Amino acid sequence: MKTNQVDQLLELGWSAFDEEDYGRALTLSNLILESHPALAEAHNLRGNVLAVLGHHDRAIDAFDRAIELKPDYAEAYYFRGLSRQEGKDFKEAACDYTRAIRTGLAVAEVYNARGASRARCGNYPSAIRDFSTAIRLKPDFALAWYNRGITRARLDPDSARAVADLIRAKNLGCEPATALLNRAGSH
Repeated sequence: MKTNQVDQLLELGWSAFDEEDYGRALTLSNLILESHPALAEAHNLRGNVLAVLGHHDRAIDAFDRAIELKPDYAEAYYFRGLSRQEGKDFKEAACDYTRAIRTGLAVAEVYNARGASRARCGNYPSAIRDFSTAIRLKPDFALAWYNRGITRARLDPDSARAVADLIRAKNLGCEPATALLNRAGSH
């Protein structure tokens, strides 16, 4: 297969993925890998499909291969982190998010995901810093406001800052924040 054909197949694979046609996306990634087994991008696509289908161990293997082939592949680190987080391997997930950030994917979603993993490990101060960075990068990121509020509440159940974060999350349309505040009889 020629390079432009491979690029077209990758594009078709991601289109199928975006359209939630995961069987087609997996077939296309496998087809590419048959002729180009050292193409990190095809392993990344395959990993994403497997993750969405709930096969996180197999997805991690695909992301491992993508990273082995392309050590600075920020997206593969991020997606491997998500699969590790799904498997409750929060410490390794946080490490993957750090690698994603260091290799160029310093976006709100990655900081939020790392904060969530750090919070699950009990590292609340670092988690709050990550959520704060996510909010700074994307001020309307409701989930980051929610996560920071929940984490602040774990440190101090009477925290006015935690309540303020949850109210902000609710105002941005975060359903869990709305439900939590309604149960608590707040705001």
